[in-house]
Amino acid sequence: MADIAHYDFSALEAAFAEQAREIAERAVQARADAYTNAPDTLDTIERGMAAMDPARLCCRLGEMIAEETGRPRRYMGFGGETVLINLKGALRHAVRAANKRDAA
Repeated sequence: MADIAHYDFSALEAAFAEQAREIAERAVQARADAYTNAPDTLDTIERGMAAMDPARLCCRLGEMIAEETGRPRRYMGFGGETVLINLKGALRHAVRAANKRDAA
């Protein structure tokens, strides 16, 4: 039987990390699409967000992301990352809205 204590798991770890990044990216994109399709749902993050100007919304979401990333992480993999996924999705929506407004 092979001794796995000497096995190099770095390639496997890298593959898992890449897969995790792809899944997180798809989750953020899905949230951004949901906020684009139903902007009123931004109020579930913080009251009044749906009525904010896109530039102000970007600023507020940036502040909230900074606050959230500064908090200690517990329960990774058990929903602890949901808040950041929602905030980053909302930020992506806000950037889209700002770019759309600037292009018009």
